[in-house]
Amino acid sequence: MIHSSEQSIVDILNDRLEELKKVVKSYQKYTTDVQSEFEFYYKKLALMVKQYQPQVQQSKEDLINLAPQINEFIQILDFISKTKLTQLNDFTSFLGSSLEVYNDRMNGFTKNITDANYQKLKALLQARTTHKKTQEKYQKLQKEIDSNLNQSKKSQNDANTGYNVGLSEKNDAKLRELVQQIKQAEVQYQELTEGAISKSKEFDVGINESSNELLEALIFSQQKVIEITMKQDQHRLLANNWIKGFLDEKLEKNLQTVKLESDQEDKMIALKYEQENQLYKYTDIIEKLIHQQPVSDQEYLAFPDILHKHIDGQLQIVKDRVKNLQLLTQMITDLAQSTETSSQKIQAKNKQSLQSIQERNEKEKQQFVRKVYLIQELQTQTFEGYVRRYQNQVQIYNNLVIKLDSIFKDQKNNEKSFLNMYQKMIKDIQQAKSSLQDSENKPQLREQALNQLKKQVKEGALVIKYSLDQVRQNEGIRTQQILAVYKELLISLQNMVEENIKATKNQEEILNLKFDQIREESVLQVQQQIPYEHVEVTFKRSFELTEEIALRIEQVQVSQQQDDDDEDKNLEEGSVKVSSKLLEKFRVQQGENCLASYACAFEDKILLQGRMYIFTTRICFHSYFNNKTLFGKTIIVIPSTEIQQVKRAKVYLVDVGIEFKTNKGLVVFTSFTNRESTINQIKNVKGLFDKVIEEIDDSAKIQQEVFRELQQNQSPIKEQQPQSQQASQQKPLIQPQQTQQIESQPQSVQKEEKQEKQEKQEKQEKQQNSEIKNEQDLPVQQIQEPIVQPFEEKQAPIQQSKQPQQSQPPQQQGDSQQVDLQNLLLVQQKDIRYMNQANAIKYHAEYNISVERFAQIFLFDTPYEGHHSFNHYFLVNYSKDKEIDYKIYQPQPQWGQYTKRYIQFVHPVKEKSMFAPETASCIAEDTLYLISKQQVLFERELSFSKIPYGDHFVVRIYQYLTSTNEGCKLEYGFYVHFLKKTMFQGKIETGSKSENIETWEKGLKVMYQNVVSKLSSDSNPVQQIQSKPVQQYIQQVQQPQQIEQQSDDSLYQKIMIEQKDKRFMISPLVIKFQQEFDISVEEFTENLLFDKQYGQYLSFFHQIQAVQSKDTQIVYNKYDPEPQWGQQTSRVIKFIHPIKKQMLAPDSVVCTATDTLYLFNKDEVLQEKEVAFAKIPYADCFVARTYHHLKQQSKGCLLEYGFYIHFMKSSAFKGKIESNSKSENTEFWDKIIKVSYLEEQKLIQSQRIRKDVIIAPPQQQQIIEPVRQVDLSTSPSLNSLDKPNIVQNVQVQQIAENATQRLERLIQILMVLVSVNLLVTIIK
Repeated sequence: MIHSSEQSIVDILNDRLEELKKVVKSYQKYTTDVQSEFEFYYKKLALMVKQYQPQVQQSKEDLINLAPQINEFIQILDFISKTKLTQLNDFTSFLGSSLEVYNDRMNGFTKNITDANYQKLKALLQARTTHKKTQEKYQKLQKEIDSNLNQSKKSQNDANTGYNVGLSEKNDAKLRELVQQIKQAEVQYQELTEGAISKSKEFDVGINESSNELLEALIFSQQKVIEITMKQDQHRLLANNWIKGFLDEKLEKNLQTVKLESDQEDKMIALKYEQENQLYKYTDIIEKLIHQQPVSDQEYLAFPDILHKHIDGQLQIVKDRVKNLQLLTQMITDLAQSTETSSQKIQAKNKQSLQSIQERNEKEKQQFVRKVYLIQELQTQTFEGYVRRYQNQVQIYNNLVIKLDSIFKDQKNNEKSFLNMYQKMIKDIQQAKSSLQDSENKPQLREQALNQLKKQVKEGALVIKYSLDQVRQNEGIRTQQILAVYKELLISLQNMVEENIKATKNQEEILNLKFDQIREESVLQVQQQIPYEHVEVTFKRSFELTEEIALRIEQVQVSQQQDDDDEDKNLEEGSVKVSSKLLEKFRVQQGENCLASYACAFEDKILLQGRMYIFTTRICFHSYFNNKTLFGKTIIVIPSTEIQQVKRAKVYLVDVGIEFKTNKGLVVFTSFTNRESTINQIKNVKGLFDKVIEEIDDSAKIQQEVFRELQQNQSPIKEQQPQSQQASQQKPLIQPQQTQQIESQPQSVQKEEKQEKQEKQEKQEKQQNSEIKNEQDLPVQQIQEPIVQPFEEKQAPIQQSKQPQQSQPPQQQGDSQQVDLQNLLLVQQKDIRYMNQANAIKYHAEYNISVERFAQIFLFDTPYEGHHSFNHYFLVNYSKDKEIDYKIYQPQPQWGQYTKRYIQFVHPVKEKSMFAPETASCIAEDTLYLISKQQVLFERELSFSKIPYGDHFVVRIYQYLTSTNEGCKLEYGFYVHFLKKTMFQGKIETGSKSENIETWEKGLKVMYQNVVSKLSSDSNPVQQIQSKPVQQYIQQVQQPQQIEQQSDDSLYQKIMIEQKDKRFMISPLVIKFQQEFDISVEEFTENLLFDKQYGQYLSFFHQIQAVQSKDTQIVYNKYDPEPQWGQQTSRVIKFIHPIKKQMLAPDSVVCTATDTLYLFNKDEVLQEKEVAFAKIPYADCFVARTYHHLKQQSKGCLLEYGFYIHFMKSSAFKGKIESNSKSENTEFWDKIIKVSYLEEQKLIQSQRIRKDVIIAPPQQQQIIEPVRQVDLSTSPSLNSLDKPNIVQNVQVQQIAENATQRLERLIQILMVLVSVNLLVTIIK
């Protein structure tokens, strides 16, 4: 490379020359732009002259119409525009020719100065560049070696990298490679140093030769700029002198006009608007009327028309004057706007030029061209003066326009007053004239009308005469005012021209004075050359092979020479087998053995799945992944002497990790399948200090087991209920004795749990604990929920052994229960009651029936109008809900207790909006608190799905009944409870509010009143039905269904309601398909889902796996226990599934499928399948989940099939895994499952037909038997009968048993045909 001063001296000579070109170019651009603006301004002025000249209203008779003055002003503007444009065109021609000469001369200077110096510099640069590259390569290798050494030291002090043996070996191999490269670079560096020194001496020759050329170019540029500036001033000065002389000549004239008398104006109007042979004239009549001379009747009658023409003529003269006044005003306004626009543009150019000059002067104050910029700055300041004068002139123009506008307004006001007076007078005269015409045949009336007309004409003539004289006098005054404004306008133009002349002369004097100073300073600046220095080219050796580097290189060589055998071997007898390659990587010493190995993951920014090896004196870990490139080995070796503490740890909120505190920091492993076994093996490692491994006491273990058992046995009811409410509902289910056990647990575990929670959740826990404490007083023996049945059954022996027997009488016990329930609900838990919420909207109503009877009719499961209950009737008939799955109260309602029921239905969405669904899936959880026969509380919580933000809120409704003297009082209320925050909270509340208000006002309130009114009549049968005791109704309704539905309801209650949040079908990630079949749910399940032999396969699904999916090594286990309706069962299937060819992916995957079949009843079945994978990357991160949901329909069944990927851990390839699974499962449904099911449906239908035909009921057998001996030759062709007709005939025979003899004969004939067909089928 070359020295900066060497490059600088060449660049300075070239830059100064280029700077001369730039400054002249900038001056040229600025001058041209300003000239263009002036040229545009004066061209626009010329267009204004052409535009306004034809608009002047000329009138030789009217001496005060301002036409001469306006024409004169137009001549002035025309003269100014022509003079300025001529001056601008002459200067533009001069500027073009002058710059052409300048550019030719500067091209010669460029060739002599720039080309010669850069050719000499290029040779020097080429020699030094090669030397510099070699030096940089040498230095770069040295830095990489130093960085490698520093990185190794830093890694040794870090916990995650200090024990990473693989990383250490990788760094040593990199160091060896760098040492070999730096030795080769050192030889090349030394050879090229000598060749670069000789090139520096050839550069010093041509620098001084360019200085004289540069000085000559500078002086020439300055002369050219000054010459152009002075020439421009000369043209401008000449033009301004011509304009000044023209204005002086105009101002010497007398601008005053003669005064126009009133008689002269009347004669002017008469000459213009009256004919010579006109009989009656305005001047004659008005003269007679004014001087009270006799006027004939004909003159009186003709005067109104003559007056009207005269006034029109007068107004036309005034209008012509107004047009000229408006024209003058418009000309001055346009002139002001044009002048202001041009001044603003010139001002912008000046500002831009001054800013550029200022910035350049501040950055480069020593440039020798700075004096040239001073000339442009001086010119800019001159034009800035023009801008100021133009702006002052614009202000004068605007003031003149204001004065003219004021004159115009006065004229318009006077004209308006005159017209109002004239119109009133004419109206009176016309009325008198009209009366005269109407009384033409009535002499007396005509005489009166004529006299009235004469009177009006006489009075009007005097008024008109006076008004016209006043108008003409005002016109003369306004003319004098306008002439004064015009004179002021000419004077302002004259003053501006004189200031421009003065400014131009001052600039010319300044340029003449500074020319010699600029020349002398330029010569001095060129002679002051910048000194420069040559680059010192030397050879410097910096690399030395230290003992540390040599030792690390030697270790790498020894490691590479070792055998790469990967066979497993034992270190000692009884040791776990470990490959010899891993033993070498772990640097295991002779005499050590491997105690155990466990699959786990190492936390290093991400989780690296691998295996931990526990040796006698060290803890080792091996993985095929790393935290940088993902695919690459990670080897960790932790000596036992550096381990300070081993304790259990939570990693990503999962308590399956082990934390090692070492001398270098914390090392964390997780994802242990059996952490306790691993810790027990770590205890056998030698070299560990006492109490290094953290122990957990027995009480804590018991506490963990109790909590784990409780979590497994308690199933939440609500799918979308917040944690605080779930806690308040679940904890009362624990018996008081169990609560005491949990409360007596050690405080150490509780403190650990509290530390893991955030500060916000601690406040919520305090509220929950207060609610839980209140709910623990609930007597579990009397108030039971069906949810706790599994847990109660499991804990029954403990409760029976620990709970004391109650010695209270039954009646007293029931009363205490009612008191306890009332105290619990309305006192202790009043804060969580729906009716006590601040945002609840409430309504009240009173009815003349008792609380007990109201509850039995409207709240119990009492049949109503052919429905399960009044609530069921309301959902069907008023709410128009569909697909209602109605469950009755469990346990049965009893006074002093509470009970629950669940109702699923599809509700139509009333408020239609864009992208909103038409229906919403709802689950209603009804809780009925039968506190006493004078007090009942009903609470309902509605949760939603399959609508936007359905998991964000629930709707809570309550009905509170209290007894009154005349019957009962009902308080109905509702509100929306939000489980999560959402920006649509207001929209949701508004929609829910409107719908629930309508439900109460138009639905429940009206229906309650109607039913109560009907019940007041004894003849109403509804009263008798509703008044039955509750226990009697329950026995009637439940007894026929008790055996069949007891298990069904309990299984459905548990799986689809209590554990609904665990169902695969409600996951937001699930992809669903639906297909209708013409077979029943029972037929579909028994043939396609059960373990029914299918040819040579164990089941239909077994055939799908082996034939369609191409699975191999299938280990098929049947359902255990055997499937039974109303129960659930499961099976496990292991197989190897082929994988589509992908890069770095295996050919197959080992799968374990767990199938769970829920046989709710013969109308609804659910099958869930979870498939786990092995021997593929990230197999422990996810599982695949699919399900079959069958529901009975009128013509068959509806199958809903769905699938999704459930991730247990986070993975960088989550999107890729989901995409592949989606494509494969979609193809599996469309091309395999769906097609196979449809084909099997046909077989099942054909089997059903054969079964219906062959197996006939006993009644049919009795009809068929007597006709078996009928002659078959008389029967029609059997081939014409198909199987559906035979089935139809059998059905006809069942219906026609009690028909007439004729129908019986017809049935016998048809049965003969059936028998014949059966015989033919048997023979075939």
